[in-house]
Amino acid sequence: MLSTEIPINKVFKPTLNLTIFETTDDGYGNHFYIESRVVRTDGSLGAAVPLKQNTLRNLALSLSSVKGPKITLEGMIPKEVLSINQFPGFEQLTWLSKPRRRKLYFKNLIDLSDDVYPIPPLIFIYSQNKSFRVYAVKTTNVNEETELYRAPFPNVSSSSVCMGRADYKMDKQMSVDDLMETMEDRFFNSYFSHTIGNDVVVKGNFVLLYKEIQKDDKFPLNKLQPHKKELREIL
Repeated sequence: MLSTEIPINKVFKPTLNLTIFETTDDGYGNHFYIESRVVRTDGSLGAAVPLKQNTLRNLALSLSSVKGPKITLEGMIPKEVLSINQFPGFEQLTWLSKPRRRKLYFKNLIDLSDDVYPIPPLIFIYSQNKSFRVYAVKTTNVNEETELYRAPFPNVSSSSVCMGRADYKMDKQMSVDDLMETMEDRFFNSYFSHTIGNDVVVKGNFVLLYKEIQKDDKFPLNKLQPHKKELREIL
């Protein structure tokens, strides 16, 4: 068992040294490379080699204090699912939500009525550490080169969702279907109250756009704001 607190009645000896290299964010997210060196009995370091995936997996298992639900696979995988990462302690589910008309809720800070509005195709990403992201796309026939766009909603910074004080109680284990339904319901049943910082979530004025399209069947895809990312970069 690995702990971040050292018991006073135990003796620990260094066995492995890790060095983490990180690029600066170039608009496509930060990238990391981890190097490991064996610590010899005399305290000197061995040759640097890339960290093995199994070693990283074991460290993640030991250090993980994640309390989010474990994703369970039962029966056929829903066709909406784009990827499932079951790395222990850091499970992640990515899925596509088709365009539709859906009820949206707005607080008084935004001059829009609670009503049904058209929404574009969306890609949701849920991670077991409780992070939740959402992107828009212009097609439901997605592939790794599909361009991503800003989700056209307030309460979304870049892609991360601000859920405010919304209830986050979830079962310890959830099927893929249940998790997708739960997270989408939580997102759309929460009040959209504010844009974050100076984020521009659509081309033009968000409030005016939603007033114009309130009765439309489809969201105008030409109003989506480019994210300068492709799908392969978030999977």
